Amino acid sequence: MSIECGICERDLRGGHAPDCRREKSAPDLGPDEFIGKAKINGHWYSGRHMIRVAQITHNGSTCTVPLSALIDMLGVDETYQVRVTSMRKAEFDRLEEFAGW
Repeated sequence: MSIECGICERDLRGGHAPDCRREKSAPDLGPDEFIGKAKINGHWYSGRHMIRVAQITHNGSTCTVPLSALIDMLGVDETYQVRVTSMRKAEFDRLEEFAGW
């Protein structure tokens, strides 16, 4: 799985392109984070700081974790429903702490 910059479209494991137009004040991105972009009327716009997450449901409780933490949350011989999606980093940071299954 590659994690691409939403602006220079390069795999971030290899670093940003030298001419990447991302905001220089933008924070360093973690392995699950990216800058989202949108195409509006044929023009690309840089978007918000996004994060890839896994929403894990087990016994009626749902836990949202960074995608890289998914395997650590799964137990042996258990059944989970997992939904992989993206959300704004600020929204993820506002989530309540998970109380457990």
